[in-house]
Amino acid sequence: MPKSVSAHTVEEKKELMDKIKAIYEEHGSPKWLKAKFYTECVNILNAGQQQVQEVLQIEGKAPLDEKEKADKMKAAITEVCKDVIEKEVEIGCSYGVGGKMGVIEGAGKICVNEQMGDGAKVQVKHEAGQVLLLDFWATWCPPCQKPMAHNQEMLEKRGAEWGDKVRLIGLSIDQDEAKLKAHVQDKKWTKVEHYWVRNGACTASDEYGVQGVPHVLLVDTKGEIVFMGHPASRNIEQDIDNLLKGEKLSGEGTAPAGGAADSGAADEGKATADDVAKFKADTKDWVVGMKEKAGKLQRAFLVMTCDQVHNFSTGASSCDVTVHTVIMGGDEADRSAVHEECKKHNQGPWKNRDQV
Repeated sequence: MPKSVSAHTVEEKKELMDKIKAIYEEHGSPKWLKAKFYTECVNILNAGQQQVQEVLQIEGKAPLDEKEKADKMKAAITEVCKDVIEKEVEIGCSYGVGGKMGVIEGAGKICVNEQMGDGAKVQVKHEAGQVLLLDFWATWCPPCQKPMAHNQEMLEKRGAEWGDKVRLIGLSIDQDEAKLKAHVQDKKWTKVEHYWVRNGACTASDEYGVQGVPHVLLVDTKGEIVFMGHPASRNIEQDIDNLLKGEKLSGEGTAPAGGAADSGAADEGKATADDVAKFKADTKDWVVGMKEKAGKLQRAFLVMTCDQVHNFSTGASSCDVTVHTVIMGGDEADRSAVHEECKKHNQGPWKNRDQV
């Protein structure tokens, strides 16, 4: 019989995770699969009410060459969780750091070798020995303009030296092909290769995980994606030189998803699931008595959020907990009195965020 996550006992949650772990192991223990219980406990002080929401979240972004595996795992996990009311099973595929670039199919040819194209659908692919910059952008995106101008500047300065070993490629998500062509010509960004990927045929923006622009990828001489993220976080020119020399990149955006920071055990001094349960229990009756004290305040909340992440490899869980205290409106004396009451419960082995 379907029931909410909050209605599951500790033993039932463990049994559920064990079933998901069996699916995980059956399919080769992929590092990209993540599972967590998200808890939000909201104490509405000026209403004297507590609202608790718990959601089971299973997510993962598999490499495209593991699409069949990802589809099978999603179906199996969805079946196992069918009686859980609050659940989110989001398992899909996209290219990522550590994987091969693959071939971009159906991209509209806008400008190649400083010659404007006719939008014909072509492939964009890596050739052995080349370093590629893939820059997803749009003409209407203000933060995209400076990085694209920098791409042009790099090619003006270093293009002859780099030759055909370096390609800087703009992949536009614009809706209007004519506007894209005009923008490239007006800005004189013709040393950059430009393609149109929102032409109804190309699916590159989905396959490369584009959720916002600018979004860039660096591909090394072997065709492996070695960076994915915002261009402002890197010295792109230096990265290209390092990749040409066969050096590895480090820093933000260079680690495979799920590969670096997944320790699997609660850090010393951090909150545990027991701390979360105690906070909920301790504030359940307390908040009822706060209704009168906080009644004159415009906004008055004491909120705990918890991401309880399960590590399938070790079987351990870690909790990322934050307690938010929000007190606004009323006079200073009322705010101060309510804040002092909140201190009885917002102090603990977790992150504290006060807005008073």
